[in-house]
Amino acid sequence: MKQIYLDLSRNDIDSIKKIAYLCESYRKWFNVDFQFGRYTIDGCSIVGILSLASNIVKVCPVPNDDEKAIMSFYKKLQPFGAYFGEE
Repeated sequence: MKQIYLDLSRNDIDSIKKIAYLCESYRKWFNVDFQFGRYTIDGCSIVGILSLASNIVKVCPVPNDDEKAIMSFYKKLQPFGAYFGEE
């Protein structure tokens, strides 16, 4: 199954704020969690994202049944280092 990953190490503080605001803008369709190892962080939390800023995280939209909204979200996340990978 394809999974969205995001390389947070490529982003500065302003980009991380934009990522959090982007996640917030999609709350109508789904919540976004970032997972790194056993840690799960709310994608709308700037402080939470900063705590994982030097890592590659798995992006988990919950629920993930609206494929059109998820693909739109992914396309907007690509400039920040998002890519598809295998789980």
